[in-house]
Amino acid sequence: MPYDEYLAERLRNALSRAPNVVEQKHMGGITFLVNDVLCTRAHRSGSIMQRCLPELTDELCQKPGVKAMEMKGKDLKGWLLISPEAVDSEDDFDFWMKVALDAAKVATPAKRRVKK
Repeated sequence: MPYDEYLAERLRNALSRAPNVVEQKHMGGITFLVNDVLCTRAHRSGSIMQRCLPELTDELCQKPGVKAMEMKGKDLKGWLLISPEAVDSEDDFDFWMKVALDAAKVATPAKRRVKK
């Protein structure tokens, strides 16, 4: 299932004042990088995949509609999956965008892969 265009536009608007924002479409979603760091993503089914400070993962997962991203059966510290219901209100959406931007400020950019 492709990403939600309305959600992508909300993310785009929220990040419009952030420095060096780049959009990338891939794997059925649209990803937003801030200063070469993955910040947030309009994920399938209207949910948001986003970065958070790793030490806040467990605390943030206590909020309704939020869970840690999972890979190979393990929770990924510093990554959240946020349901559409958890960002219905503008206040909630703004809160999650602040969480993502705060985490992106301190994250280390991934090393770029060199194509052979």
